[in-house]
Amino acid sequence: MSGRWRRAWPERGKAGAPANGSPGARLGEDQIARLAREVKHGPLAHGWADQRCTLARIKILIGWLFHVFWTVEGIWRLLKRHGWSWQQPAQRAAGADLHRPALRDANADDRGLG
Repeated sequence: MSGRWRRAWPERGKAGAPANGSPGARLGEDQIARLAREVKHGPLAHGWADQRCTLARIKILIGWLFHVFWTVEGIWRLLKRHGWSWQQPAQRAAGADLHRPALRDANADDRGLG
Protein backbone atom coordinates (compact mmCIF):
# COMPACT_ATOMS: atom_id res chain seq x y z
CA MET A 1 0.00 0.00 0.00
CA SER A 2 2.69 2.51 0.92
CA GLY A 3 4.56 1.63 -2.29
CA ARG A 4 1.54 2.56 -4.42
CA TRP A 5 1.05 5.73 -2.42
CA ARG A 6 4.71 6.68 -2.82
CA ARG A 7 4.59 6.07 -6.60
CA ALA A 8 1.33 8.03 -7.01
CA TRP A 9 2.60 11.08 -5.14
CA PRO A 10 5.04 12.39 -7.80
CA GLU A 11 2.63 11.59 -10.64
CA ARG A 12 -0.62 13.04 -9.25
CA GLY A 13 0.30 14.88 -6.06
CA LYS A 14 -2.00 14.95 -3.03
CA ALA A 15 -5.17 14.39 -5.05
CA GLY A 16 -3.82 11.20 -6.57
CA ALA A 17 -2.64 9.67 -3.34
CA PRO A 18 -5.15 10.36 -0.56
CA ALA A 19 -4.78 8.62 2.74
CA ASN A 20 -7.40 5.95 3.23
CA GLY A 21 -7.46 6.17 7.01
CA SER A 22 -7.74 3.18 9.28
CA PRO A 23 -9.13 0.00 7.77
CA GLY A 24 -10.30 -1.11 11.23
CA ALA A 25 -13.66 -2.71 11.88
CA ARG A 26 -16.52 -0.81 13.49
CA LEU A 27 -19.25 -1.96 15.82
CA GLY A 28 -22.84 -1.41 14.76
CA GLU A 29 -25.49 0.02 17.05
CA ASP A 30 -26.84 -3.46 17.83
CA GLN A 31 -23.33 -4.56 18.84
CA ILE A 32 -22.89 -1.47 21.03
CA ALA A 33 -26.21 -2.28 22.71
CA ARG A 34 -25.09 -5.88 23.30
CA LEU A 35 -21.76 -4.65 24.69
CA ALA A 36 -23.65 -2.35 27.11
CA ARG A 37 -25.76 -5.31 28.30
CA GLU A 38 -22.67 -7.49 28.76
CA VAL A 39 -20.78 -4.77 30.65
CA LYS A 40 -23.82 -4.33 32.90
CA HIS A 41 -23.56 -8.03 33.89
CA GLY A 42 -20.20 -7.14 35.40
CA PRO A 43 -16.72 -8.63 35.25
CA LEU A 44 -17.61 -11.56 37.54
CA ALA A 45 -20.13 -12.83 34.99
CA HIS A 46 -17.36 -12.95 32.40
CA GLY A 47 -14.88 -14.85 34.55
CA TRP A 48 -12.79 -12.14 36.21
CA ALA A 49 -12.08 -12.49 39.92
CA ASP A 50 -13.19 -8.98 40.90
CA GLN A 51 -15.62 -6.24 39.88
CA ARG A 52 -13.14 -3.81 38.29
CA CYS A 53 -14.41 -2.72 34.89
CA THR A 54 -11.28 -1.64 33.01
CA LEU A 55 -10.60 -0.74 29.39
CA ALA A 56 -8.34 -3.77 29.06
CA ARG A 57 -11.19 -6.04 30.16
CA ILE A 58 -13.66 -4.36 27.81
CA LYS A 59 -11.10 -4.82 25.03
CA ILE A 60 -10.99 -8.56 25.76
CA LEU A 61 -14.79 -8.72 26.02
CA ILE A 62 -15.18 -7.05 22.60
CA GLY A 63 -12.74 -9.58 21.16
CA TRP A 64 -14.70 -12.49 22.66
CA LEU A 65 -18.09 -11.19 21.55
CA PHE A 66 -17.39 -9.75 18.12
CA HIS A 67 -13.96 -11.08 17.08
CA VAL A 68 -12.75 -7.49 16.66
CA PHE A 69 -9.42 -6.45 18.14
CA TRP A 70 -8.39 -2.87 18.93
CA THR A 71 -5.91 -1.10 21.15
CA VAL A 72 -7.00 0.08 24.59
CA GLU A 73 -6.88 3.65 23.23
CA GLY A 74 -9.20 2.63 20.39
CA ILE A 75 -11.61 1.09 22.89
CA TRP A 76 -11.65 4.33 24.89
CA ARG A 77 -12.41 6.38 21.75
CA LEU A 78 -15.21 3.96 20.81
CA LEU A 79 -16.81 4.13 24.26
CA LYS A 80 -16.42 7.89 24.54
CA ARG A 81 -18.03 8.31 21.10
CA HIS A 82 -21.04 6.37 22.41
CA GLY A 83 -21.46 8.43 25.58
CA TRP A 84 -19.43 6.44 28.10
CA SER A 85 -17.33 8.21 30.72
CA TRP A 86 -15.14 7.55 33.77
CA GLN A 87 -16.80 7.65 37.16
CA GLN A 88 -15.15 7.71 40.56
CA PRO A 89 -17.21 5.90 43.23
CA ALA A 90 -18.85 8.20 45.80
CA GLN A 91 -17.82 5.91 48.67
CA ARG A 92 -14.76 3.79 49.02
CA ALA A 93 -15.52 0.09 48.87
CA ALA A 94 -13.55 -2.18 51.15
CA GLY A 95 -10.32 -3.08 49.37
CA ALA A 96 -11.04 -0.76 46.43
CA ASP A 97 -8.24 0.78 44.42
CA LEU A 98 -9.14 4.49 44.31
CA HIS A 99 -6.71 5.08 41.47
CA ARG A 100 -8.83 2.91 39.15
CA PRO A 101 -12.01 4.77 38.25
CA ALA A 102 -14.99 2.72 37.10
CA LEU A 103 -16.20 2.90 33.52
CA ARG A 104 -19.86 3.68 33.13
CA ASP A 105 -22.31 4.59 30.42
CA ALA A 106 -23.18 8.27 30.82
CA ASN A 107 -26.55 7.58 29.18
CA ALA A 108 -27.34 4.51 31.28
CA ASP A 109 -30.50 6.02 32.76
CA ASP A 110 -31.80 6.89 29.27
CA ARG A 111 -31.31 3.31 28.08
CA GLY A 112 -32.58 1.63 31.23
CA LEU A 113 -29.09 0.38 32.10
CA GLY A 114 -28.49 2.21 35.33
